[in-house]
Amino acid sequence: MAVEKLSLDFGEFELSEELFIARINPAHNLTADDMALMVEVASERYSAPFGYISDRVNRYSVDPIAMSKIFDALPLLTSFAVVVGHQMGREMAKYEQGFAGHDRFEVFWSLGKATDWVLERNAALRAKLA
Repeated sequence: MAVEKLSLDFGEFELSEELFIARINPAHNLTADDMALMVEVASERYSAPFGYISDRVNRYSVDPIAMSKIFDALPLLTSFAVVVGHQMGREMAKYEQGFAGHDRFEVFWSLGKATDWVLERNAALRAKLA
C-alpha cells in the first residue's frame, strides 16, 4: 500500500488508499480551520471508503464541536479512530466521542488495532456498496 506523506503547519499526515493518519504537533489547538483543511485534503484524495486515525503521540487540544461535523463533510469516511497511550488522553477521546455521536468513532491503545478496525469497516462498506 503506497503512502503519501503530507506536512502541514499543525502536523504530519500519512495518506494511503484506505487510511488518513494524522499526528498533530505538540500543544497545538486543533481548530475548525485546521479541520476544514484536513477535510479539503481528504475530499480531494479519497473517492472510495476510507478511515481517519488520530495517532496521538503528542498532547494537543481539539475543538470537539468542529470535529463532530467531519462525518457530515466526508460521506466516504467509514471510521474515526483515536490512538492514545495514556489514561488521561483516553478520557479526553471518550469525551470527544460524545460530541461525535457516531458508532464510527472508537478509541484504541495501539495503531495496529485501530488500523485493523478501520480496514474492517472499509471492507464492510465496500461490500455493501457492491
